[in-house]
Amino acid sequence: MNERDCENRKLIQKKIIGLNKSANIHGIIFQKPSNSQIDEAIEELIDTQKDVDGFLENSFHKPPVYRGVIKVLEKIFNLEGDEFIAYLKTKKVVLIGKGKTGGQTIISGLKTEGFNREQLTIIDSKTSEVKKKEYLMNADIIISAVGKLNPVDLNLFSKESILIDIGVHFDERNKIKGDFNEEDIQDKVAHYTTTPGGIGALTVAYLMDNVVNAAIHTIIN
Repeated sequence: MNERDCENRKLIQKKIIGLNKSANIHGIIFQKPSNSQIDEAIEELIDTQKDVDGFLENSFHKPPVYRGVIKVLEKIFNLEGDEFIAYLKTKKVVLIGKGKTGGQTIISGLKTEGFNREQLTIIDSKTSEVKKKEYLMNADIIISAVGKLNPVDLNLFSKESILIDIGVHFDERNKIKGDFNEEDIQDKVAHYTTTPGGIGALTVAYLMDNVVNAAIHTIIN
């Protein structure tokens, strides 16, 4: 770490400690990407009660993107709460990508619900093409969190499957896009979410909900 990074780290550490102590601050978000060494230093300092992104292991809050995915699936299956989670565990869920702000939030969220690695299959850069085909063609629910266009062959999707797209990238015209174009995927699966207009909107809503809940928790306690 160079001298400038060391100075920045100290300044941000001091700021976060101050925000943690402030009764007027209920949510703290550290926007990514940033210097990786600063990321590691800062994340562990944030009060878990104020970690409204839900990235910390013992966070008081569930990640907004995870809450958005769950809400979409609840609406599709017309179930809620524990009944929905029990039903979801009977489905074959495949996650494409396991980055910290996308795929890892899904992994940690489902883990808190009691999912194990047999109930959630993960496809990453090390997964063979043979395994990708096997996983995707048999998946009931596919959650894509890669951040680039068409991370897998669209022809591997079952027409009975559900595709939840949480990946985000910008195209050559600097327009926000998901992992799949709507016109390419609409005839490939039974249900799908779009980007923009899908999980992103729900993520914003649940982020604000986490902030409100953090404020209420502060008042009560």
